[in-house]
Amino acid sequence: MPPNGSPISTNQEWFIKKVEGRSKTYRIKNIKSPTMFLDAKDDGSADSRVKLYERVGNDESQMWIFEKA
Repeated sequence: MPPNGSPISTNQEWFIKKVEGRSKTYRIKNIKSPTMFLDAKDDGSADSRVKLYERVGNDESQMWIFEKA
């Protein structure tokens, strides 16, 4: 466990990169495990949880939109 008491593993370092030509779209990639991206369930329901999956080519669920809360 990290020193601050967080349960997040030390292999969870994420790189966030803006997608060119898309104003609010970013790729989120795990730096420690380059084949792992954040992914969401494809059902689109409110209780869908974020999961880790190996990247799927051109899968739109690999794109995340950040908006000011």
